[in-house]
Amino acid sequence: MRGKLYFACADNDSACTPEQRATLAETLTAAGVDHQIELYPGALHGFAMSDFPVYDAAAAQHRSQRVLELFAASLYAG
Repeated sequence: MRGKLYFACADNDSACTPEQRATLAETLTAAGVDHQIELYPGALHGFAMSDFPVYDAAAAQHRSQRVLELFAASLYAG
C-alpha cells in the first residue's frame, strides 16, 4: 500500500478495541505503511456523523481537520 492512512478511532467503540488498534498499528508498521491512528477520548462510534445521536461536534471538527491535512499533504504536494 502506498497511500498514507488515517484512522479516527472513538475511545468508546467495541468495533475498534485497544487490542485491535494495537494489532492494526503493528501490522501496518511491519508492512511499511505510512499511517496514523488517532484516538478520540470520550467519543462514541459514529461521533463524526452529524445525524447520529452520538455526534460530537468538537471531535468531528478535529477529525475533519486531520483529513484535510492528509489531503493537502498527499494530493496537493508537488
